[in-house]
This record gives sequence, C-alpha cells and structure tokens, in this order.
Amino acid sequence: MTEYLQKYNHCFVDNLNQLLKDTEYMLKKEKYSQLTELSNEIKYNVGGLKNYIFFWESLSPIKEDEMTPGSNTDLMKYIQH
Repeated sequence: MTEYLQKYNHCFVDNLNQLLKDTEYMLKKEKYSQLTELSNEIKYNVGGLKNYIFFWESLSPIKEDEMTPGSNTDLMKYIQH
C-alpha cells in the first residue's frame, strides 16, 4: 500500500508542476479563458496532495508535547474567543 500511495502522491506533484508551467504559458499568451480549466485542475491536484499528506501525518505517532495545540495557533485563538 505504501508504494501505491507514494506513486499517487508523486503523480499529484508532477501534475501540479506541469499545471504551473501551463498557467505561466497561458498568462504570457493571454489565453485567459483556458485558465479557468487549469484552475480547476490545480484545485483537484492540491486537494489530492493535501489529503495524502493528511493521511500520512495521521499515521505518525504524536509526541507528548504536541498533544494540544499551541496558544499561538489559529485553532486556539478561535477556541478562546
């Protein structure tokens, strides 16, 4: 399973790198109508990459000092207000 997920993760990164190059090209050529399609593809690949990162971090053991969010995090600021 690890090998499968690493390949999938690598695929998201490769796709994003190509999409960023395509975006730069579209901007230079002023092909703005095609940027919307690229934007959706970028969202899809970023979302997939974030999901895989979350998955792998969820499997990692939590250190004792990381059990609760720090006081300066956005989460703690939201909870305190």
